[in-house]
Amino acid sequence: MPTCSLCKSTNQFLRIEAYGICSDCYPAHGPVVEAAVAGILREAEYRTGVKRAELQLESVARSIEHCNALRRYGVLPGIDADPDTLTVELETLRTGILEEAIRTHWFAARERFKDLRSPGDKLEAYSGAIERLQRLRDHVDDASVIEKAVVVMRAERDKLAFGMVWEKAELAEAKGQTKKARELYIEAAFSLAKDVTPDGFQDELRAKVEAKIRQLGGRPNGGAAA
Repeated sequence: MPTCSLCKSTNQFLRIEAYGICSDCYPAHGPVVEAAVAGILREAEYRTGVKRAELQLESVARSIEHCNALRRYGVLPGIDADPDTLTVELETLRTGILEEAIRTHWFAARERFKDLRSPGDKLEAYSGAIERLQRLRDHVDDASVIEKAVVVMRAERDKLAFGMVWEKAELAEAKGQTKKARELYIEAAFSLAKDVTPDGFQDELRAKVEAKIRQLGGRPNGGAAA
């Protein structure tokens, strides 16, 4: 006996349209269902042709909106997955896109740091990668994964910045240029003080450079010891 998937009417003369919806319900609800299903399929195909994380995340968000439009109808005949299941799959896909973007930008920053010669350019490789990651926050509801990655990437960048000054100081010290070495160690200490990395990430570096400054007769806050 024909039964409408929405109003549940049942009789032998009932005309059933697409998705198990009767002819009485279809004018109000059929176009909504058709548009949502077409949108989900269109976005899935679109994502196969784009590589930028921003575009993929925008597409996932549109797909979730289509799922939300279908959710009021529950499971309908002719649709492979119910809206709730598909939404979970899309959320998993979104997380995967974010994690891949983080890996890609982080790897690129590290490679550019090794390849570039200028200290400024080396650090800009990290800053640029961090900025590109932060732009992804506008495309997700929960940006915690991005925020955690940004904190760690900043810490790595700031540690590398410290390391470049530390190497210059060690070289000056090895040449017997005590004053210059001390000034460079102080510069390294100041770099830790002025960056945005949480102190907990840098306690070991701070202790190391302050000990070196004192060893060379200086004060960690600058200048020579009295």
